[in-house]
Amino acid sequence: MRAAFAPDSNASDDFRAEPVSAGATQGSSDVELRVLVPSATTAGDERRYESAMLRTLGARRATVLQGVLSEFTTLGLLSGLLAAVGASVAAYFIDTHVLQLHYTFDWLIFVEGLVGGALLVAGTGWLATRSVVNQPPLKTLRA
Repeated sequence: MRAAFAPDSNASDDFRAEPVSAGATQGSSDVELRVLVPSATTAGDERRYESAMLRTLGARRATVLQGVLSEFTTLGLLSGLLAAVGASVAAYFIDTHVLQLHYTFDWLIFVEGLVGGALLVAGTGWLATRSVVNQPPLKTLRA
């Protein structure tokens, strides 16, 4: 993360402020995980039953896993988009109103938010629900 103020090479007593948007999305992954893990574990019984029903009706384990991964990837994309919009809005107001700088929009925040959110949430969701997909359907339906 860059320093908020860096010395200017032209004058020794003046300081040049840099935009805040460089590290604005670092806290979004922590928030995504705090929301995802409890929701994935509380819905485990429902997912287990749903997976058992799909597998009983002829779906392969790979098909069920693909459905679970697409659900978590979509959630990750949406949360990454929300984090990127929030970070951009916060960076705009901090740059223009607090630091009195000209704001320059950075597309990299959206790329990092979308890709990072999708990978992080899909990976964590897969780790949290892999036992659901791997459990035999007969064991679930008897319980």
